[in-house]
Amino acid sequence: MFKSASTGNFSLFLLFFLNGFALQLRCQTEVSKNSIAVSWFSFLSAKQDFTYNASLPPNVNLSSARIISFAGKIDYFKKINDRFDVSIGAFSGAYPMDFIISFDSSFSNIGYNYDDYDYDRYSSNYLGLSIGAKYIQRLSEKHSLSASLKLNYIFIIPQWYVYRLAALIDTGIHNIFKANARMNPEGKAFFAPEFSIGYHFKINNYFEPYLSMNGVYAKNYPIIGNSYTLYGDDKNVEGTFRRRFLQAGIEVGVKVNLPERKKTT
Repeated sequence: MFKSASTGNFSLFLLFFLNGFALQLRCQTEVSKNSIAVSWFSFLSAKQDFTYNASLPPNVNLSSARIISFAGKIDYFKKINDRFDVSIGAFSGAYPMDFIISFDSSFSNIGYNYDDYDYDRYSSNYLGLSIGAKYIQRLSEKHSLSASLKLNYIFIIPQWYVYRLAALIDTGIHNIFKANARMNPEGKAFFAPEFSIGYHFKINNYFEPYLSMNGVYAKNYPIIGNSYTLYGDDKNVEGTFRRRFLQAGIEVGVKVNLPERKKTT
């Protein structure tokens, strides 16, 4: 009983404290023209492009999928007027690489078919900076739409990857697939424009959650596969692969309008 009463008294005290703090904030501060947005970006990537040393046999498939990946963002906004904001930001995420392999037993003597076998997915981390501008169209006091354009400067952390896939059969270990890949082999950053359309809901003068649809485009191929080999009984399938930096997805975040102390005369 003592513990329950103490917990209840503390909760009541905390409620009065937060209410008094919020009232003091309203009385002594006003909303500034500056804000910070923190968001989570979930996107689909482009598929990998493959080259082959010869035409694929009809019983073999080697391809790629559009993989869902994620990035975190933080942006600082400066309000120009009721319709326009400008921003600078930073972000970090992971860009994927994958292989989908399928073949029947006539191609390889492992004793069974691979049917759309989805090989392990890997990713490469990246960092970036951005500058942008946003147009805001107010629908009502609490609802608004926005359209923004950003220029991202992206650096993918250089890495080497070696992939091997094998099966244990009666005659021993049988190689199935091998690939060598480099992430950002030249160690250079690149520019990628981004366009988004968003919906904003104003909770109060300080907090504004939003949901947007984003697209990021770049000409760069940061993932380069030097070589791969899909081992067959009579003939191997060999070639190279690469993946372009393209993103399309949904961003969920909250914009926090920063308070500033009211000027007193």
